[in-house]
Amino acid sequence: MKTVWRIVLILAGILVLLGVATMAVSLFSGGGIGDLRNRVMLTNYNQSFEAEEVQTLHVEALVGEVTLMRGEELRVEAKNVIENGFFCTLEDGCLTVREQDSPSWADKLSRLLLLRRNTPEICIYLPAELNLAQADLQLQAGRAQIEGLDAQKLKIEMQAGVLTATQLSAQEAEITLSAGTMELSSLQAQTLQLRADAGNVKLQAAVESYCSVDVAAGTAALTLSGSAADYTARISAGAGKVTCDGHSYSAGYTTLGQGAKTLYLQNGAGSIRVDFAG
Repeated sequence: MKTVWRIVLILAGILVLLGVATMAVSLFSGGGIGDLRNRVMLTNYNQSFEAEEVQTLHVEALVGEVTLMRGEELRVEAKNVIENGFFCTLEDGCLTVREQDSPSWADKLSRLLLLRRNTPEICIYLPAELNLAQADLQLQAGRAQIEGLDAQKLKIEMQAGVLTATQLSAQEAEITLSAGTMELSSLQAQTLQLRADAGNVKLQAAVESYCSVDVAAGTAALTLSGSAADYTARISAGAGKVTCDGHSYSAGYTTLGQGAKTLYLQNGAGSIRVDFAG
């Protein structure tokens, strides 16, 4: 049996080496590194849209810098984005701004070489009177900044990187951080769901009815408008520490208060701190 496993492992190793050799040949045959750099090209983009035609905003960004800010008109600008890898479309009321990665490893390496000296920048200008039915932001890495966004449903997902945001308004807000750092201020929401798998979140918000915070690892520090008496707090504390209104809890389940609003706090190894602005 051991001999059979040795043969299987040897064959697997040979296949891996053949795959690496094939990729190396495809990369460097023709022009070497120079050819690799030219596999993909950069481009710029600038397009305005009629705000009344847009009900939904969907953004998928890979790396670089993403900015959403107030403007006189609804406009999308992009610099140093990959040609044939950047898409901006308006269909059935949904404005989609998307970066798409290539499945080719050669294209991926070419992209990395280009982006070492050319940072992609995407800027979306939103009129102050625009209130979206839904805004869905999927940010993979890099830096993101939001300065003013109104939506009935707001969903932000960040895989890694840094996000700063202010002047956010939503009926339903769902925010997820896999890793990295988030700092959000002046968030107004009827309901708020915050999840942090890792990384650090700092958030200042006015929540009307329900706030849920789930931290697997990392830290989350929240400042909520009102007082602790406004909430019924349900705390499910794991190995990390949960601090609510100056009192700390760990390794157990606790219910506090009888307020009209609901505050649900749950953690694993991470920590949660909730203060109230009064």
